[in-house]
Amino acid sequence: MTEVQKIIEKWYWKLGFPEKYNEEFYQILEEIPIDASLRVDDADIWSPYGKENLLQYLYFTEQLHKQYQEKGIPDSIFIHTMQDIVNWTKTWSDVRGELWLEETQWLHRHFHMQLFALGRLQFFICSLWADIPEWGMAKGDTLIEVHIPAEGPLKYEDCLASFRMANVFFPKYFPDHPYQDYFCDSWLLDDSLKDYLRPDTNIMKFQSLSVPISKRPNNEILHCIFPKDTTEENLAAAVPTSSFAAKVKETVLHGGRFYSVMGKRSKLLDKPIPNEYDI
Repeated sequence: MTEVQKIIEKWYWKLGFPEKYNEEFYQILEEIPIDASLRVDDADIWSPYGKENLLQYLYFTEQLHKQYQEKGIPDSIFIHTMQDIVNWTKTWSDVRGELWLEETQWLHRHFHMQLFALGRLQFFICSLWADIPEWGMAKGDTLIEVHIPAEGPLKYEDCLASFRMANVFFPKYFPDHPYQDYFCDSWLLDDSLKDYLRPDTNIMKFQSLSVPISKRPNNEILHCIFPKDTTEENLAAAVPTSSFAAKVKETVLHGGRFYSVMGKRSKLLDKPIPNEYDI
């Protein structure tokens, strides 16, 4: 086994890929060569070659780990952040029916040390693309964009803990990136979901952490509660796995719409930072 193959194999095991992929992983590791001089900026972020993508990004993980170590960021945060490779491999392997990684344009945020998994949520350092005078924010202001990975229940208490971790993490490790606020742009903030979900559900509680700024028609919800390749055109064949999904399917098939909503953090997140988040 070459040194490059050893590095790829190392991170395959460290990130915790499911055992069902092992045989196919070792097959592509043997068949697809990865250049030792390759760096993440050399990769095509829109590459359609899912098997090669997987090997490349596992190889890039070694390079990124050194950058985390230089900053002193704990390995626990590094591993959790990079497990997004596993998450997206599961998603696209289910779609393709073979070991496959897409979403590499998204993963570039991780590999440029812009996105971090802190507990249940992910946080992305970015710049505001337009003025929002009513919120006292201007184009170019640094913000932290909140993302919700598909990693099990979205418990309210876990989300609060994530924000409090972020309050410690960014000033400590990125003091040169002072940020104005947190914001989230997601179908999960769609207020029309109240017609489908009880007030005490995780999604409705999560909505209380944001104050809506704007919304736009967007059926992104289909990609999240059905397989990734679900569209309005093939929705009729999609099989709901919950009563919520069944209601969403019925609504869209009868011409209904859902929305993506951009929201700024609510005052519920202004609570003091507990000592246990000294990361």
